[in-house]
Amino acid sequence: MPATTFFFGSSMNPPTKAHIAIVQYFSEQFPEATILVAPIYRHILAGKVSSLADYGDRFRMSQLAFREFSNVVVSDVELQVSEKLVNQALTAPDQVLKIGTIDVLSHLQAANPDTEFNLILGLDTARDLLADKWKQSSSLLEQVTAIYVLSRDGVTIRPDDIAEQYRAKFFRVDLGNHDPEITHASSTKARNGDSNCVSVQILTYMQENKMYSYSATESYKLKM
Repeated sequence: MPATTFFFGSSMNPPTKAHIAIVQYFSEQFPEATILVAPIYRHILAGKVSSLADYGDRFRMSQLAFREFSNVVVSDVELQVSEKLVNQALTAPDQVLKIGTIDVLSHLQAANPDTEFNLILGLDTARDLLADKWKQSSSLLEQVTAIYVLSRDGVTIRPDDIAEQYRAKFFRVDLGNHDPEITHASSTKARNGDSNCVSVQILTYMQENKMYSYSATESYKLKM
């Protein structure tokens, strides 16, 4: 029986309670699988690049956020693939370098040919994939074994939104049994000062490193 890896790529800018709830769900539901968390090295959408904190900080925060889960691996595979493709681009300077999930997944599959790879996607990113807004969307849909889409407020992908040949690959995930304050925690809110979106460990890291709008000298009230 092949090994199974769930790939969860996200900016983790910063990792929030919602990210932790998602990873906890897959860790508990699929204890024999590996949950591979891959902080994005550089966002493929140019408009989002400027808001990304330093990769090293986001990687270390991810390690802090998910360290309690024994089957979760925080991977720098995005950085590895970026460096590889940058080196290749040096021989083709006219090439526009855009690194997508297809590049990362191909790298992982080449290194782990006996592993089945599943994607964990939010509702909006799944819609973008189906609308062919991702790099080599069709190839990615062909390569993955399954795609788990996180529903939001009861809304999820409809079967009619999915090409018939791919429908069997899509599964709905509903985290509705979690506290709404957790499932609706967002990185944008956290960056703008809503400390209740993150865990104590992440808040402490952001304060100590003066990230976003946080200061080591200010006190923040956290809802536990």
